[in-house]
Amino acid sequence: MSHLCKSKKLFFPAAFLLMFFCGCGGDDPAAVSEELNISQVLKSAWRQFSIKDTESSIQNFTHVLNDENARADKKVQALYGLGLSYKFAAPKPDLEMSREYFNSILQEYPDDDSVPWVMLELGNIAAKTGERTKARSLYQRVISEKKNTDAADEAVLRLAQVYFTDYDSDEDYKGVDILKQYLEEKPDNPLARVMLFRVVYRLGETYQKYMESLPYAERLGEMKMFDPFRWGQQFWYLGQVYRLIAGNEERAAYWYQKILDECEFDQRRYSSRQMLEKIREDSE
Repeated sequence: MSHLCKSKKLFFPAAFLLMFFCGCGGDDPAAVSEELNISQVLKSAWRQFSIKDTESSIQNFTHVLNDENARADKKVQALYGLGLSYKFAAPKPDLEMSREYFNSILQEYPDDDSVPWVMLELGNIAAKTGERTKARSLYQRVISEKKNTDAADEAVLRLAQVYFTDYDSDEDYKGVDILKQYLEEKPDNPLARVMLFRVVYRLGETYQKYMESLPYAERLGEMKMFDPFRWGQQFWYLGQVYRLIAGNEERAAYWYQKILDECEFDQRRYSSRQMLEKIREDSE
């Protein structure tokens, strides 16, 4: 009896694990084995891609794509992997092959969750090959068709960048307007810091529209960039604009003081201390 109980203790966990991997108790073991093998090949392919061994990743992604037993989601993953592998292929990228595989996802799996990211990649390829109109169209599709998604946030940045790299100054400024409008609609989107930084840089450094840049610089200063070494640069910009252009020494002092309080190793600390002393002298 004790032997029987011991057997049951071993049997039930094993049966549970088998059902977990199979999805249900009645699946064909051969099919389960094949599915696990396909998953392993994909895992290897992504690992190879991550270490820039694109020749091997292309071989493995192609193997999955040509496997008649691979499920649709695995084939999509293989197509996406091939698109990326050819895009970053060493020693020379093959953008046309990359575009072909990404387009295959749009044609064969138009409802797949990867579609907005596929359109982004196609937009990136178009931008890189100088097809600016096509790039804009693809980014705009993502923004309009996939609202409130991470892909839409990324597409806004990419669309603005296409305008920023245009030699026509009027077109360049459209990039600023795109980011400003999106920040109004989605002020807390995950890429807000990057968007704010680009707006402030363009308005301040490119167009010298310092007063127009102030509200965005303020928001960025309070949010802070992810890189702490940029905090001092942000705070100093705000202090200088408030002091020299806006004539608001109280706000200028606030930002100079933040450099002393929060940027322990910043090279602007000495200058900030001087500015604070001057502001105090002027107020007496």
